[in-house]
Amino acid sequence: MRRIHATLLAVALATTTYTAEVRLPSAPQPLPSPDAPVTLTEELVYVVDSDVECVVLCSPRGKLRIAPMKGPVTFRGRFVDGIGKVENREFKGPFLYTVEAAEAGPCELIVVPKGGAEKDVIRRTIISVVGPRPPPDPQPKPDPQPQPVTDVKWCIVVEETSQRTADTAKVLGDLAYWKGLEARGVKYRFYDKDSPEAKQNKYVEFQAEAGGLPFVLLLDSTGKKLDVFKLPVTTAELDAKIGGGK
Repeated sequence: MRRIHATLLAVALATTTYTAEVRLPSAPQPLPSPDAPVTLTEELVYVVDSDVECVVLCSPRGKLRIAPMKGPVTFRGRFVDGIGKVENREFKGPFLYTVEAAEAGPCELIVVPKGGAEKDVIRRTIISVVGPRPPPDPQPKPDPQPQPVTDVKWCIVVEETSQRTADTAKVLGDLAYWKGLEARGVKYRFYDKDSPEAKQNKYVEFQAEAGGLPFVLLLDSTGKKLDVFKLPVTTAELDAKIGGGK
């Protein structure tokens, strides 16, 4: 019997039939157990890495942003159970779920493996931290790039998550870039083309104009379209388009 376990410590399941593995980050060590409350800030990366498809929920709703991703894939960023610095980490499962802080406050992350019983459900307490970032270094080193973005206020990516390629995963998985973009005043969201939000906001209507999926939709502060184009294969190419705007 295999185990459903956290990244750093296995949690045994009392079952003889369930064989898949679901890997979640544990709380930063040293702590008494991997299911101790985890503080998740906007800068940290939290990934559920699973061998089986799962339903991943947040209670209460809205505290976390949860998005499915096809694996395996390598992420670069600061991980919730990492060393406190930017690092590369490979997630090998075919079913990945990124978890981001959306609203401040405690919540419960609930992972329900497909085909599992009630005892196979994994629950983690997450302390979501969202708010003003700490003041910058009083003596920052000059860095002329990237230039602040003025017109673009939203970067919307619409894709078919079940057909996500390695190039798309690399761009969308670069959390350091996306958080840096947000710090420059540009908010971002990733949507599956069949999601209720994409349909409600009529984002899917831009698919043909963009030339297919996945595509990027740039909006100003009023929601007006500034540009729409296929998602580039690198964040550098994407940043050049965002910086230019229309």
